[in-house]
Amino acid sequence: MGITTAIPFPFLQNLDNYLLTAEQLLFRAEVNAFFQQKHIIDMIENIQQQSYSEIDVRPLYKLMGEAGLLAVHWPHEFAGRNKTLIELAIVAEEMVKVGIAETLFILSIQIVGNLIWLIGESEQKNQWLPALGQGTQFACVLFSELQAGSDLAAIETMAVETENGNYIITGKKIYSLKAGLCDYGLCAVKISHDKSKYDGISVFILPLKQGNVVVTKIPSLADEPFYEVTFDRLEVSKTNVIGKAGDGWPVISACLNLERTGLDAVLKVNRALDVVVRCVKDHCLSNNDNIKEQINQFYCQRDAARIMTYSLLEQYHIEACIDQEKAAMSKWFASELAKQVLEFGVRNIDFQSLTKNPALEKEFSSLYRDIPGVTIAAGTSEMMLELIANSQISLS
Repeated sequence: MGITTAIPFPFLQNLDNYLLTAEQLLFRAEVNAFFQQKHIIDMIENIQQQSYSEIDVRPLYKLMGEAGLLAVHWPHEFAGRNKTLIELAIVAEEMVKVGIAETLFILSIQIVGNLIWLIGESEQKNQWLPALGQGTQFACVLFSELQAGSDLAAIETMAVETENGNYIITGKKIYSLKAGLCDYGLCAVKISHDKSKYDGISVFILPLKQGNVVVTKIPSLADEPFYEVTFDRLEVSKTNVIGKAGDGWPVISACLNLERTGLDAVLKVNRALDVVVRCVKDHCLSNNDNIKEQINQFYCQRDAARIMTYSLLEQYHIEACIDQEKAAMSKWFASELAKQVLEFGVRNIDFQSLTKNPALEKEFSSLYRDIPGVTIAAGTSEMMLELIANSQISLS
């Protein structure tokens, strides 16, 4: 059963019938059935009732891994099912439908795990992918620094090569999501300051559970806290380098491409629409023609965003690369749509009445804090527009 079947408003024919094969439709039904099992429902409810700031979904992810659903597109030896990235998107959409936070899934599987799967050496795949696919270990992204946000060329975290070929890592990363739950971090570092600032960047997989690594939660209003990660002379093997040492830009580009398919933003749109529609129903506004028309328009736009994202995922699965201009379009369109849905909710919902439904109020408040960040993460909307514009200028 596709997502749009749950919409309480008039809608176009289920887009899944056009996007998915018969086998993929059956797979969606299987994933949906997995999440409807009583012990899974009970676990989801327990997770949603956690009172501390960082919701821990790892026990549920482990059950997904045991069922072969966490990294479904990877080979069997890496706890997958030899499916495609389309099935990965199906799993992510079904997770959001039942209220499971998807951020750790996106970071650990779609970004870090997929990067290792696509460009890692055989030894690296065998070392890290099975545990990631089984949901027994997790990974996050460690790129940003205090003076290096969008400009990764300005990073100062250093890796110094030792006589035995190992590397000693020293530096500090900041504004990293899920680092407190993760065992490893995909980390951009400098191995030299020779020539220009664009030279000497490398990408490492670094352990986060060692004594000379300090992971500190940054106080904020966010439901998903940021972390600061400090490396104090952490020594790792050269096998921890992803790609070629000193030539990390192709790896970073591949990582950003994985982030910019638009999948994460589409999931935010799904979540935003679900919460806003339930607020509209709770306020007895579902018979208002103007509101119905706008929500139907949002669903049509969401389907357009899904088409772009699915197209990019299919291209990436076949070619191991994507069209960067189309990726920028997909990421920008879905990110801005999520923000528009949120703003629509803010304009039309009576917040005094919303307080009478504490659970729904909590969800909308979380949405209000979370959605704006999707227009910043993995490249701001302005950066996406610049990429699109530059591409068009080069064609003219």
